[in-house]
Amino acid sequence: MKRFKFKLENVLNYRITLEELAKNAYQESLRILNIEKETLQSFHNARLELMKSYNIKAGTTIDPETLVFVARYTVQLTHLIEKQTEIVLEKENIAREKFQDWNQKRMDVKVIEKLKEKRWKEYLIEAEKEDQKFQDEIFLSKKIRSTMEEHNELEQKLFNEL
Repeated sequence: MKRFKFKLENVLNYRITLEELAKNAYQESLRILNIEKETLQSFHNARLELMKSYNIKAGTTIDPETLVFVARYTVQLTHLIEKQTEIVLEKENIAREKFQDWNQKRMDVKVIEKLKEKRWKEYLIEAEKEDQKFQDEIFLSKKIRSTMEEHNELEQKLFNEL
């Protein structure tokens, strides 16, 4: 029996490589997304800290320039938070696209793997048929040989009786 050879093995290997590349691209996009989310969170934390500085107690003297500076900084932080939110949404969309691409590549690999599995099962069935055929031939050969020996013994017996 011939060895099992899957004709689409190179295609399968190629698709597995494409799947790995898509997976790596997805993981990289997730890494970038997490960095952008952390940046957004740091802006939110800075704004919370800035809000605490507005908690002024009665009788405290405040420099007007400090208030102007804090107000400008608050506006800048708000603007940065808006821009960073847009960036996070964009990175989420990119990550979603990369995931869909990776998922498609996984399905492509699974199709070829299922085909390979189907061919393997067919190969095993064919091998079993050939093995059974070989076993049948051996059985028939033994049966013919034993019948021939019985026939020869019977002839010999008849010949000796004559």
